Amino acid sequence: MRTILVPLDGSPLAEQALLSARSLAASAQARLVLVRAVPFAFTSHRRETAGHAALAEARHYLEGKSRELEGEGLTVRSDLLPGDPAQAILFAAQAHHADLIAMSTHGKTGIQQAFLGSVADEVLRHGECPVLLTRAASTPLDPTTPRRILVPLDGTALSEAALAYLTGEHLAESAKVVLLRVVEPPTIPAIPLLSPTAAADLFARVDQETNEARTRAEAYLTSLGERYLHGHDWERRVVVGYASEEIVRQAGAVGATLITMATAGRHGFERLLYGSVAGRVLRQAPMPVLLVHDVAGHQPKDAPVPGTQPERRDRAATREPHR
Repeated sequence: MRTILVPLDGSPLAEQALLSARSLAASAQARLVLVRAVPFAFTSHRRETAGHAALAEARHYLEGKSRELEGEGLTVRSDLLPGDPAQAILFAAQAHHADLIAMSTHGKTGIQQAFLGSVADEVLRHGECPVLLTRAASTPLDPTTPRRILVPLDGTALSEAALAYLTGEHLAESAKVVLLRVVEPPTIPAIPLLSPTAAADLFARVDQETNEARTRAEAYLTSLGERYLHGHDWERRVVVGYASEEIVRQAGAVGATLITMATAGRHGFERLLYGSVAGRVLRQAPMPVLLVHDVAGHQPKDAPVPGTQPERRDRAATREPHR
């Protein structure tokens, strides 16, 4: 990871993302690019005067933040861009070859009140790199706290995009990675009243199916861990339940400081908000969530074989799976 882009608007909320970004930048020796967009509306002398004042205030704010971060030993660049915030962020991400965009979201009413409103939707829909979201109510990443990363996996090949991104960008270095597979309980069909013997047989079959699913899930996570995380600190965890609830619950249980998961970025926040696992996790998780998306529809490239150093992957190879 070489470049982390952080959109700012001068508010404490936006700076929640900056706290997480500076933690990653410090550990990865990446540079920070601070971006602030100032819309122009010079239709009268009064508005022109107000516009210049807004530009001066934004420039002063970015310069102050840059000095503060440089004082911590970080490499920082700031861009003050005119016009539409979403287009400014996307332009800056492309121009600076950003590996990650770090943004903040409100916590009171969930992701609907995202920083910059619909801007977050546009960034997820059209951006070409993962997005790190930090809710106002969550705990930002802290460089002094050992990093524990929870990676939910759903059993599909494309869901491994998040894991491929972690290893490809070396975010798994000096971190504990927990691979999570949530096995949904078998559905018991509606049936007439059974005899005690028949009911016992039915529930025995359900238990057997659940145990078999757990065994397959454990083998699956072991295979992924050996493939992607050889030489890293990692563990597997298989639980029976429902995905969004268990992801948040297990993140708390293992003391995760970050959840990394794949989601359908091409559909934007609207897809996240209504019914998706990622949307429910975003609304409930008390820690930042890193979304790896598959805008180009590519699968992750083959992971490094055990015993070799993972190479930096092409960004298009680490997009998230379709759900």
